[in-house]
Amino acid sequence: NIAVFVKPARVSRGDRLVLNTDALLATDGTDRPEELMYIVTAPPAHGHLEYVRHPGVPISTFSQMDVVANLVAYVHDNRADQPTDSFHRNGTFSLEVELTDRVLPSLSRNQGLTVPQGASVILGPGALTLSDPDTPPGRLVFVVHEPPRYGRLTLAGGGGGFAAALLASGSNFTQRQLEELAVRPLDNAAPEVVNLRPLWKAELLADRRYGIFLSSRELRARDGQSGDEEVRFCVVRPLYFGYLENTTTGDFVEHCFSQTDLNRRTIVYVINTAVESLSDSLEFKVSDPLGNVGAPHTLELRWSSMELSQSRYSVCEDQGTVSL
Repeated sequence: NIAVFVKPARVSRGDRLVLNTDALLATDGTDRPEELMYIVTAPPAHGHLEYVRHPGVPISTFSQMDVVANLVAYVHDNRADQPTDSFHRNGTFSLEVELTDRVLPSLSRNQGLTVPQGASVILGPGALTLSDPDTPPGRLVFVVHEPPRYGRLTLAGGGGGFAAALLASGSNFTQRQLEELAVRPLDNAAPEVVNLRPLWKAELLADRRYGIFLSSRELRARDGQSGDEEVRFCVVRPLYFGYLENTTTGDFVEHCFSQTDLNRRTIVYVINTAVESLSDSLEFKVSDPLGNVGAPHTLELRWSSMELSQSRYSVCEDQGTVSL
């Protein structure tokens, strides 16, 4: 008869434990430990058994003499979060795993990003990767210490949605979220122009010029995966007579403006009063940050002009009508 004595052993995550007779002992009274063989019928789920002199090579059989000579070791794989492991051989040898994090995370990739002006780029593991052999990606956390000065860092919503949350100082995201962003299907649909009406309401500006404000009531485009600030209107054929101006900055608008500019009513068409024209137009295309561009559209502007034959009139207050 063979008697087997088994005592649970303790090992730290990622460490190696050399088996000894305190933990595993078999005897049949013949004093021939080399003839007592252990056959592993169910190997460890979170590590492997190996000979000390042949590290990295899993084994499924060993003798009691190997245990006596301290030649067999259990090696934890450093990846699992389970607090126990075991292997079976006509019985169960149990191991208690200490889940102490013994390895600090390291920044294994920090390539930086090149972002076109006015566009946005997905930040994925190809540009930024945090590595830790004993911590899953969902627990590797990046904390924003100082947000970008000339742009915004946003985190896409989960559950298939694309609502983005602004990442400010103290906000965080995980390595798992970077990996999920990297495999998101790319949007190949251009923004859709949903509102395009002629502009006509001329106004007297603060500096005595005349202009027509562009707003989302007359011009609007939508994109399912982009915010209004990322939907860009790009001029492909400029105006004939007047010009566009950003009322916030005072700059000429030669090439592009955003849907956000239209929402805020910061783009104005300045009428050139030196030219006898009551209409103007421009052609534009709408694009998103991924470079999807729609078909060209024409924005029409029409207004009226009224002039008096004299700059000043004298009228009696009891006169009913005046001919101008």
